[in-house]
Amino acid sequence: MIRYLHHVIHYQKNLEYIHVTFPIRSHSYMECDKDFSLINQKRHAETPEDWITTFQSARIKPAPFNVESVHQYAFLNWELHLNKLYKKICPFPTRPIREIKLSKDCARLIYFRTSFHGSWKSSDIVGKSVKLNNKREFDLPQVLYEVWRSIGSKKKIANFNHSSVMEI
Repeated sequence: MIRYLHHVIHYQKNLEYIHVTFPIRSHSYMECDKDFSLINQKRHAETPEDWITTFQSARIKPAPFNVESVHQYAFLNWELHLNKLYKKICPFPTRPIREIKLSKDCARLIYFRTSFHGSWKSSDIVGKSVKLNNKREFDLPQVLYEVWRSIGSKKKIANFNHSSVMEI
């Protein structure tokens, strides 16, 4: 996640500044925590369709959850893409972090602190041989599931069936 946030600022150039505050474990009262507590965690689900019905049946009032079905060809291989640009292992322990700051002014550094009132520390997360792209250059990650993409070029993915799997 930290590498992706840095990528959004310095490569995609969508934002100028990101400040993330992590709540103390088990003290979060965020809406997403309330929603995930409604999901039956003991229900057995193997296929994506099973998960869709699990999420849709988790809440009735005020309205069922709206579940968007996303095909696998929409997923990009961010791990491979970010491994080319950043250090593979985070140079600082991430578990005790309480706040993170990233800015477009500091191209190679990430600022973090382990308490809400402590001093800010910095660390270099970019690999030494990596140059930041120019304003007009961009590099996109590859599709995560190349196999699904090749099937989609031969047949429509909506008509995906057992014979398509056997073709692989």
